[in-house]
Amino acid sequence: MVTSDGGTQFTSHVFQNLSTDAAEPDCLDAAAGYLSAGSDAGALSFRSGESEQDPQRPAYGFRPGLSTEAALLDAVTFAVDNVDNGRVTSLVTADTSKAFDSVEHGRLLEKLGWYGVDERWFRAWLSGRCQTPAADSPGHRLTRLLTTYGLRIANTEHPTYRPANSLLDVIATSRPDLVTRAGVTRCQYGTPHDFTRLMLRCGGAGRPSRPTVQRRCLQKVDSEQLNLQLSEADWSPVLLRERPADKWEEFRAIFLSQLDGVAPVTRVRLSPPGAPPLTADTRQLLAERRQALQAGGQRDRYKELNRQCRGAIRRDQTAHYQRELDKAGPGSVWRVLRPIIGSKKETAVPSATPDALNDYYVSIGPATAASVPRPAAPVPVRLPRVTTSGFRPQPIDLDTLCLVLWSMKPSRATGLDGISVDMFRRYFWGTGQILLDMINTSLVTCQVPAAWKHALVTPIPKGKGPSAPANTRPISILPGVMKITERVVQLQLTQYLETNKLLSSAQHGYRKGHSTETALSVITEHVLCAMDCREISVLVLLDLSKCFDVVPHARLLDKLALYGVDTEWFGDYLRGHTQQVQVIGGDGTPMCSAAKPNSIGVFQGGSLSCVLYTIFTNELSLFVPDGVRVVQYADDTQLLVSGKKRSAGA
Repeated sequence: MVTSDGGTQFTSHVFQNLSTDAAEPDCLDAAAGYLSAGSDAGALSFRSGESEQDPQRPAYGFRPGLSTEAALLDAVTFAVDNVDNGRVTSLVTADTSKAFDSVEHGRLLEKLGWYGVDERWFRAWLSGRCQTPAADSPGHRLTRLLTTYGLRIANTEHPTYRPANSLLDVIATSRPDLVTRAGVTRCQYGTPHDFTRLMLRCGGAGRPSRPTVQRRCLQKVDSEQLNLQLSEADWSPVLLRERPADKWEEFRAIFLSQLDGVAPVTRVRLSPPGAPPLTADTRQLLAERRQALQAGGQRDRYKELNRQCRGAIRRDQTAHYQRELDKAGPGSVWRVLRPIIGSKKETAVPSATPDALNDYYVSIGPATAASVPRPAAPVPVRLPRVTTSGFRPQPIDLDTLCLVLWSMKPSRATGLDGISVDMFRRYFWGTGQILLDMINTSLVTCQVPAAWKHALVTPIPKGKGPSAPANTRPISILPGVMKITERVVQLQLTQYLETNKLLSSAQHGYRKGHSTETALSVITEHVLCAMDCREISVLVLLDLSKCFDVVPHARLLDKLALYGVDTEWFGDYLRGHTQQVQVIGGDGTPMCSAAKPNSIGVFQGGSLSCVLYTIFTNELSLFVPDGVRVVQYADDTQLLVSGKKRSAGA
């Protein structure tokens, strides 16, 4: 279609009957001529099939004696002559969009000079004019829309689509005063559509600082040398004390003074979550890539180094997670994969104060216990098995302590004492005898120091709205020496219960040779046997809420006594537990609440708590009616009933 400046439209179907082969592309291989019709409104371009040189057709726009009719007549005459001479003619119409708006002043002045025109007056005339799009043009509407939201196009100087010399990609910014550079990067992948780029000056707003914590850097400490230094230290103040609490205070003073000399407490910035360690070769590649980005660097070298860096980082990540999976074992696979997969849970710091959080945590047990209705009649105690044996925690030797310590996870978490299980493992050969003396003194005297029973609680968000204390989960961190002592007592108590077969066969939790797999196999076996007998099965799942927090100490001690356990050490262990909440602020500064007593429940974070809860609920299966199969795993209970359909309906 040809559109003239006068608005008259002429369609190309006039030429359709001139030749039956007009649409054949093979005929478009000869010389070309063109006819301009109507300034920027449109242009005709047509090819003939014989001559290689056709005279230049004149421009018909804005010229006296030349109009759209003359342009059309010239085109028809040209086409008819070609048809008469046996040549094929094809017509191509072109419409230049926004031609007047896209005239570059510099290019126009250059062409005026070619024609011998003095461009000084035209330069002054052009410099005083502002080329703005029409009010209803798309460009004006886009500018008006961006202005409504306080934005401005910042990359209008360079086109991004080379064939049309037009800007297809727009970058808008609310701070044009910060724009330092705008440009176009040529695409090297065979497309004429280039990349547009914009550089802003971002001063003042730096990268958010990573959280910091106070810890000791033990990786650079020579463990062998420090063990030798600890073995030669004077431990007589510890050995001469009689009470375990006094021994512990003397031990902390000597051990921490030795540790401060080689690994003082410093503030360390935490690494971003999910960032595995990199090898030395990968760090060298990253350094070379940074150098390639500097001024005068080679672009091809940077691209090659960038490809090598990505591959090296992926290899380091794969090797790191493979080592973690091999070390964790089948039971802790999810713990390794969770940081990789990510979580939708919020991780913001709770807005409640540490004292408010501590008040809520301490009140959970008493409030839940008070909400449970009391039974109309006292519940009798039913023991799965009666024994005449007895149990009392016994002192251990150094070899047993070594086996116990190396069977524990090397946790680096420290309470207020600043000593972790990992430290006891690293420096066992220098402090093993002293640690053994403190633990045996506690077991013999049946005294547990108050410092060992003080827990440092960290709130972890467990869902949306972490500002509410109820939407956080308390994670208790006990002193490392308390964890070791609990593990010693737990192993002795579990061996006593298993040897005398005092634990219910329905319990599959926290027992050697039992797991969730054995619990599921029992249920599956029972259901399959019922199906073979043409019976239906009904499974009821019970999940006890806050069950560890509501165990009464007096009732627990009575049950321990019924199983032949001496309760003197356990009574002192359960009394006087305290806790305080610690929250890390945005700047890495810890904020702690006041210490509060916790007088009910078995305490989270200790290995002995699981065994005590198992003993407290050991006779649960003896209170269900006959024909009901009970399967327990810690605080999860399954009740399974099978029978004929008629009896089930009755």
